[in-house]
Amino acid sequence: MKKLRLINELLLGGIFSALFFFILAQVFNSLKLEIIALLTLTIAWCIYYTKNIFSNMVIILFEISFIMFLSGTIILSFLQNKETILLGEFSKEINNHIVSTLFISQFFFPLGFLWANNKREHVKVPEKIQTFRDVSAYRKISAIGILITILPQIIVSYVNAKVQVDLGYVASYLGYETNISAILIRLARGYTVFFWIYLMSKPQKSKAYIVLIVNFLIACIRASGGHRSYIILAGLSSIMYLCYRQIEDSDITWFKSIWILYIIVLIPIIIVFFVNMAYTRINMVVDYSFVDYLSEFFESSSANVIGYGKVYSDRIPDGIYTIGGLFTVMIRNQSIVGSLFGFEVLKNHTLNMALYGRSFGQTITYLANSSIYFRGGGLGSSYIAETFHDFGYVGLIVINVMLGVILSRLYNYKNDSVWIKAIQFMMLESLMLLPRENTFSFIYANITTTNIGYFLITYLLVYMLKNQKIE
Repeated sequence: MKKLRLINELLLGGIFSALFFFILAQVFNSLKLEIIALLTLTIAWCIYYTKNIFSNMVIILFEISFIMFLSGTIILSFLQNKETILLGEFSKEINNHIVSTLFISQFFFPLGFLWANNKREHVKVPEKIQTFRDVSAYRKISAIGILITILPQIIVSYVNAKVQVDLGYVASYLGYETNISAILIRLARGYTVFFWIYLMSKPQKSKAYIVLIVNFLIACIRASGGHRSYIILAGLSSIMYLCYRQIEDSDITWFKSIWILYIIVLIPIIIVFFVNMAYTRINMVVDYSFVDYLSEFFESSSANVIGYGKVYSDRIPDGIYTIGGLFTVMIRNQSIVGSLFGFEVLKNHTLNMALYGRSFGQTITYLANSSIYFRGGGLGSSYIAETFHDFGYVGLIVINVMLGVILSRLYNYKNDSVWIKAIQFMMLESLMLLPRENTFSFIYANITTTNIGYFLITYLLVYMLKNQKIE
């Protein structure tokens, strides 16, 4: 009890101290005080998450992503007693804006998560309990599905990675064609659905580990073309799943707390690997020291997207970018719905996409560096930049609280429906990249026509299997 009380007191002290520094920063227009406020708040939350590591694991992983892709570049430069790395690219006013939006997000996203957790503990949520026969049916059907789709997934992953290497990582974003049959591609897309359904049926520990290891190896094949996010997501999703099983099956050791320390120690090595991979994928050879690699990673932060969003706010075409991705991907560019309403399909890295696609990342890249944009390059996006552009600071507060609640709801709320939990964990996997992604990418990246089809097929097969008459 003393430890929990101390952690709560440290959190409250950290929050009030961070708010004090942040208010002083606004009064004296001090960028350094803003960074101190952001650093103080980050440390306070990180200490608090240790209160219940397994229940908080999903937000711990999100915090790591937030630091790596956004706030880390600013905090690191401050600790190195430098001006912020971004200052050379932006004015002090823009840098103040970047840090302010990061502080607001770092403040309200965890609040939304913890508020939802607290509500779950005090409000009885009705659960849909599935019988052993239901779960067993899902496990059997999804296992068969994995066996059917895993080879197509490996073939498609290998061929795509090879084409990306041949074309060049950046140029591959302009689109390419392969000789892979459409049927094989459709089968490969079912792998992820069956993968998560199988894991959510709670198989034995040894079988679950085998599936996770195989999935990580497939991610490595997919990443060999240059897309580092495949490895990142496979690793993060494995950690999330093992902690989830630790909560559900506390009598079995699925994830040891000491592993957190090992992961923290390995993070710098992983960062160096990914930075080196970034140069390798564009056929560049660099002679950096270990420290240089770390600095390079944080210098390439996605925080500059927030800055560019402010710089080019008057030139960004009108529209709601926060939900723009939902409309473009799920309606406008969706073959059936788009054809029905007569929408023109917008291709990536074209002028039409930059002006009318409501893709914040592509629009900002076009405005900041059109030559890189038309060659297939991109700055990426960030839910913070999109939300601020659409709704300002008030909207940023609301969206962060809402996303924090969604993160908690997807991970911690009880629901024994296998296919619903599978959808939830697919979304959780996408949410880990939210600091450098579109706000609602976790929805449209997973609720696709193909995925819906595979879920329906699985549901029907499970229904038939569990309702067979036992002779």
